[in-house]
Amino acid sequence: MGQGWTPQQRALFDKVYRSFSSYAEVSHEMDCFGGTAQAACAIEGANADTEEFTRRIEVLASGQVPKDARVNRMEKSPAVSPPDLAEFPPDEREWYRKSRDASIAARAVFERDLLVFAAAVFPQYSRHQVRVMFRHL
Repeated sequence: MGQGWTPQQRALFDKVYRSFSSYAEVSHEMDCFGGTAQAACAIEGANADTEEFTRRIEVLASGQVPKDARVNRMEKSPAVSPPDLAEFPPDEREWYRKSRDASIAARAVFERDLLVFAAAVFPQYSRHQVRVMFRHL
């Protein structure tokens, strides 16, 4: 992967990889909340997402579109609503709110970096197509 990329394109990949890794770590912090396996669950989930992110970049670099990421203009992304924090025990609400907000912020950074990287390396895809290709990560 990355053969033939310019130094600037490699630097953009490094940046989007770091921002995705940060997003994956933050978004999996609530996995197995409260259990003894919480850290292992979070690491396993983040690693799985990072491997899938890398796989999708490799598929794009090979000139293909990931099979599970084809753009269907009629398809809507699933609506994700934040959990109703009133359902959580009072002593956990603030932790969940902060985790949710951190995950949303990390996802925004990742998407900005992804769109810059994709424009430089895969200009044949629109911003919408790129978002769709990576929406389930």
